[in-house]
This record gives sequence, C-alpha cells and structure tokens, in this order.
Amino acid sequence: MATASLSHAFSRDWFSTTCVNGCAMLIGHKFPSSTEPLALLSAWVADIVYSNGDRDSLWRLTERTEYWTKPVWVLPVISNNHWLLATFRLSSRTITVFDSFGSTETCSKVASLAYRLVLQLAELALAKKNVDIPQYGWCGYPASLDCQQKNGYDCGVWVVACIFSICQGHTTVVASETEIESFRLWLFLHAFILPKN
Repeated sequence: MATASLSHAFSRDWFSTTCVNGCAMLIGHKFPSSTEPLALLSAWVADIVYSNGDRDSLWRLTERTEYWTKPVWVLPVISNNHWLLATFRLSSRTITVFDSFGSTETCSKVASLAYRLVLQLAELALAKKNVDIPQYGWCGYPASLDCQQKNGYDCGVWVVACIFSICQGHTTVVASETEIESFRLWLFLHAFILPKN
C-alpha cells in the first residue's frame, strides 16, 4: 500500500479509492473468509458500470477474482463522496447494501447499480468461462437501517470493517464510533508491517 494511502488509514482523512481497495486487499489476503470464498471486487468496477464502460475493462478488473467460482462477491461503491458496500449472495440472489448512515434511498440506488453489474458479469462469465450465473430473481436490501456513523469522514473505514466482518462469516458490521477509530488504527498497523517492495 502506498505511503499516502497509509496516512489515510491512520489520520482522520476520508479514504480514497486507492486506500479502500488497498485495505480490502489487505483484509482479503491476511484474513481470508472463514466460511465461504469471497470475490473482493475493486471499487473501480463500480466506476465502469456507472459510466457504461467497455466489457474488456470490466473483465480485466474482475478476472483475477474468479468471481464466477465464488458464492459471495463484495463491492465497495462510492456515491456522492460517501462509501457503501454491496454484497452479492448468489445462492439467494440477494444484494445487500451497507450504508453507515443507514440511508434507504442511497441503498436503493446502489442496489440498482449492483444489479447492472450482475448482468454484465454474468454475460462475461458465460462468454469467457462458459459459466452460467443467475441473472433474474435478484432482490436488493439495506444491510442495516441504523445510522452508525456520526462524522463525515469515516465511511471508508466502516466499509472496510464491513468487509472484515463478512470475511469472518457475518452479514454486516455493527460497531461503535470508538471501535471504528480503533479499527482504523488496527488497519494502519497491519498495513505498516507489510514488506516494502
């Protein structure tokens, strides 16, 4: 993780896309899912879907995750300078959207974007790997209706904490602001001890 991204993890700065992606990769590498394999999708994937980007770019960003073999996908999404997390569960065809502010309106918008991604990834999986991913019957839900975040800068930390919780077998994260501050420090310490190559 770059030094600039490390400083975001420790200070009270808002997490950039690079920082959220880096922290998600750190969590996925050091603390892989204990219950079921996850596809940790890059936050850049949502940008491609938002902008109706080309399928080749989407494939380049998602192929290494082998999402077509995983029952659960997670995708950090930024909407109006606020981080959310979409979690896709293929077996139940559900998309849950975690918003630390508990906004159902924002969750609904992100769930619509996430469903567009399901359709695009299903198309790619069929074309590239001959794997059929269900395209119909999906439902979107907010992961929580509670406003857990009280400040204007920790949404990225909440999203990474939610990714960590999902890796531990939970469906979402429930924490206090103090616990999130401690989690930010914990993230920094884990990132800081990574080899510098």
